[in-house]
Amino acid sequence: FFLLIIYHYLPMSSTKITPEQQRAIQVLLLNLPNWKEFYQPELANNMFPTNFMAFSTEPFHKLPHDETWIWNQSNAKVTTELDQYHECTLQKMNTRKRKNCPKAPSFKIWLFALNKKHHPSHLYFLWCEKGLPSKNQVHFPESMNNNSYSSASLSPMSFYEDTKPHFENQNLCNNQQYFCNNNQSMFDTDMFDEQSQPICLDDLSFLRPFMEQDVAMELGWF
Repeated sequence: FFLLIIYHYLPMSSTKITPEQQRAIQVLLLNLPNWKEFYQPELANNMFPTNFMAFSTEPFHKLPHDETWIWNQSNAKVTTELDQYHECTLQKMNTRKRKNCPKAPSFKIWLFALNKKHHPSHLYFLWCEKGLPSKNQVHFPESMNNNSYSSASLSPMSFYEDTKPHFENQNLCNNQQYFCNNNQSMFDTDMFDEQSQPICLDDLSFLRPFMEQDVAMELGWF
């Protein structure tokens, strides 16, 4: 499903995407299958290390900062299609110094809101592209091995079921379910295990023209 989204993403984009936005979207899509590993609805007060990632079913409101600088939205939010059924809204955040304070640190994060078209956002993603020093590289799913995969068997709609979940308390949404939209629709996380397909890193090499050369070289695509 997620690689099918990557494959169809560029032709179906409703808004022109810059190279750095495209790179951020790649990070989102490559880590979305492992969202449970990064589920962190509440952020720590300390600044993130580079390549920190977090998913949540609620927006990230309380971003870390200090007395000398704050976060500033560096450009307008961009909403783009992932495929004919799904879209995401992303925005880049940079630092800005407070009045009469020294130069702000050069941090950069990306905030995403994902949703099924014509529905409210269901999932949120944060990626710190530039933060405190870290040895962590951009995370690629463990399923990226030497096995191949067939996109023909993957369908985005197969991951969505517009059915009403049964809860003892209809105001609660179980954290073991991926999406919950006003208790009308849900994304069952068990479906990841049932329908995930083994993939090969080379299957993504078609993205080479849309990323920075040094990144492509690190992936062995040059």
